[in-house]
Amino acid sequence: MLTQSYLFLKDKVDYLRYRSSTPRSPQGSDLYIVEYPKSGITWFSSIMASCFLQQAGTAIRPSHFNLEQLVCDVHINRDIADNSGFPHYRLIKSHACFNPFYRHVVYLIRNPFSVMNSYYCFMRARNMFHQDLKSFVRSDKLGVNSWVRHVESWLNPKREMKLHLLRYEDLQDNAQSVMQTLFENLGLLVSDEIISAALTECSFDNMKKSNDLYRQHAPTRTYDFIREGKRDADLDAETRDYIARQARPVLEKLFPEYL
Repeated sequence: MLTQSYLFLKDKVDYLRYRSSTPRSPQGSDLYIVEYPKSGITWFSSIMASCFLQQAGTAIRPSHFNLEQLVCDVHINRDIADNSGFPHYRLIKSHACFNPFYRHVVYLIRNPFSVMNSYYCFMRARNMFHQDLKSFVRSDKLGVNSWVRHVESWLNPKREMKLHLLRYEDLQDNAQSVMQTLFENLGLLVSDEIISAALTECSFDNMKKSNDLYRQHAPTRTYDFIREGKRDADLDAETRDYIARQARPVLEKLFPEYL
């Protein structure tokens, strides 16, 4: 009885700790797409949504306007509706570090050189960071050390969970194969034709058109969310060396080609 009371109390304390990044009514079947910011989650989520919508036979397709309705961002809204279409569970987007209430996770990871450059441009465009790129990379809250903590929290979780690691660079190089492997691992029967159609639908040009259409009708939007996702980050040699030193253990394990 004491053990049961302790476990109940511990779960309650854990929930309070992780509440801000947990749906108000978490479900065991939820699939979380997790990334450190600016690791490609908009593109990847669009591909996933396109595949699932095609499989369900609906007349809906992902757009810049509706993507958060299809792949809900838990940091924006914790009241997440049930999904009655294919695959009959909820897709939830998150930027959180390890959360024990995430039982099934696709963890999207991108090399820190590109992440730092993209995240810096994003924060500058939103007027949320006012110093130079070198200062951004060294920021404990936003820079490469924050990226390392995020990645390591998911690579060395405190509790057992189901996790599929997916490199953004592999998605760029061979998206068809990467998506086929992912769906096979998830136990979902998605045809090669559907994947191919989703990749065409979610090409950079098409996503840019959707972003531009949204901007035409959103007078408050002052920045572009869709960037080309180039790998060559605009970093000087000193900053690149700093990132490489700070992130070396992760780079050695997952991005040896960047060392």
